[in-house]
Amino acid sequence: MDRLVKVEAAKLELHFRPSYRCTATFKITSLIHTMPVAVKLSTVRPTSYSFSPDAVALLPPLSSAVFTLVLLPTASPPLVSPPDVVVVGTALAPALQRANSAALRHFFSRPALPLFRDASLPIHLIGPHSLRSLLLGSGSTSSLLASIIPSCTPPELSAALLLAAGDSSGGNAVSSLLSAGANPNSRPAAGGRSAISLAVSAGCAEAVEVLVKAGATDRPLNEAAAVNRTDLILFLLAESDLGLDWADMADADGRTPVHAAAAEGSVDALRLCLSCGGDPERTDARGWTPLHYAAAGGHLEATSLLIKSSDFNPRLAVTRGVKWWLRRKTAFDIAVKKGHSHLFDILRPEDELIRAARCGKVAAVSASPLIDEAVLAEACLDQPVWESHGEAASAAALVNTGN
Repeated sequence: MDRLVKVEAAKLELHFRPSYRCTATFKITSLIHTMPVAVKLSTVRPTSYSFSPDAVALLPPLSSAVFTLVLLPTASPPLVSPPDVVVVGTALAPALQRANSAALRHFFSRPALPLFRDASLPIHLIGPHSLRSLLLGSGSTSSLLASIIPSCTPPELSAALLLAAGDSSGGNAVSSLLSAGANPNSRPAAGGRSAISLAVSAGCAEAVEVLVKAGATDRPLNEAAAVNRTDLILFLLAESDLGLDWADMADADGRTPVHAAAAEGSVDALRLCLSCGGDPERTDARGWTPLHYAAAGGHLEATSLLIKSSDFNPRLAVTRGVKWWLRRKTAFDIAVKKGHSHLFDILRPEDELIRAARCGKVAAVSASPLIDEAVLAEACLDQPVWESHGEAASAAALVNTGN
């Protein structure tokens, strides 16, 4: 005889909800015709789980009983791999016709008691809260994912996809979620970044490739440039119909991949963007050029590359003030404010132009190769103008003088 009872369950699934009492029921039937069978239930974590009506019971011959596994209220699910198990231990109890819990516990405490281990039931914590907790934790495994994913709806899987995509090692989870029905183009309910955008920022090439193959339409080149992943930039371009001007494509804030690479000092990506026609002088919605961003981040190599790649002197470009009376700033001004003293020499504008502007020598300023007619026209439209050391040398001033 290898077992005394039959358990009508192969595993126990608890639909987890934070701070709620979660339960799963199962039935145990005695296989013995002639005498009672004592049953004892246990788990690896007795502080997390309990049993109802009790963890011990006495089954008369060929009778059945229903037990309930209870997960005590907790804020997060106790996810472990391999999962916790309910161990069903049994023993023949010919002398016990009736027994209360205390008597049964005393019975099982006997040192020489022949004890059968009739079943081990894995405990699976399922539902969207378990899935979210798993993806946010550091112990994500394919076996746990496989047990949780079938219990979630497509919208719940799509929400979880955003968590998995933001993990630098989340390629397997992203693949599993997509295979189960997650939307590759999912975004947060209130708007926000797409799954592929998060995967690119996390630098997970596997997740990016899987999302593209699943139908993700976004091509987050700015994010790829920011993390200096030229391989992801080239992959996204190969999987799109973007034109040759991709390096000048701006987001909602007017930032191009050149801005993004400059802001993070991502020199390899910056060099790729510039070699493909990216404009090192383009301004965003605030009037910031890539050089402003490089200066704000204190990135010397990116700063040098941008200056060398510009057709004019980008040190003189100033930001667009939110209000007309707010002082506009050069890249040098921003470096000073941020305390990046190692950039002062390379960003300090030429003094000749400033002296000419201070002395009212309009012709000299207009003749400077650093200012052209396009700059004068931009000044009239409240576009970026040129300053140095915070002193106005604005093209608008030149126009107002009648030159």
